[in-house]
Amino acid sequence: MPQTKQPVAPRDVLMDKVPPHSTEAEMALLGSMILDNECIGEVIEQLDHEAFYHHTHQTVFTGIASLFAGMKSCDLVTLKDELKKMGKLDEAGGVEGLAQLVETVPSAANALHYAGIVREKAILRSLIRTCTKIIRESTFASGEDAERTLDHAQELIFQTAQKEGQEKVRERDSVSSSSAPASSSTPASSSTSASSSAPGSSSPPASSSTPASSSSTPASSSAPASSS
Repeated sequence: MPQTKQPVAPRDVLMDKVPPHSTEAEMALLGSMILDNECIGEVIEQLDHEAFYHHTHQTVFTGIASLFAGMKSCDLVTLKDELKKMGKLDEAGGVEGLAQLVETVPSAANALHYAGIVREKAILRSLIRTCTKIIRESTFASGEDAERTLDHAQELIFQTAQKEGQEKVRERDSVSSSSAPASSSTPASSSTSASSSAPGSSSPPASSSTPASSSSTPASSSAPASSS
């Protein structure tokens, strides 16, 4: 007689799964930021250190962000020194770990693409944490707490979606600001001055007209009386 399979609780399924992440994308992104400092600002607009799955990568990102905040260039030497000052060089994998990040970069030009992969995995992990919390609260909730549990579940999902929406807005603003050309605004007074300098627009001043008295002979200039 075949045995009936016991249902598996969702919590048990989640415990057996490795949270979504991409080690390759995290390494490629950090290596790209070390090689190409121009992308650091745009990446920081989209991600924070918690978006990385591995603790060593979180530490490296923190060091890069610290250099960027101090307006310092980032390379293997400066990053190693910054992490050493922070007392986190070993947490970042040491000098060998930093060098490995640079060596595994396929192309630093794809930094924003790597950042998109890292962010997507971070969103999924955040959603899993939220759903796990909802499952735990629903499991131990009583019948009277069903409505309250449902409201709280909706609130948690909304907070996760709201955080993702804010990150998208930051990404969109970053992309638009970096792609928009510098606007050279022409002063509004230039059009006025141009029109005032046009040949036909300036009227001659009133004082430039010739006085009427200069063309006529004065009345007092009559011939002198003849002497007898």
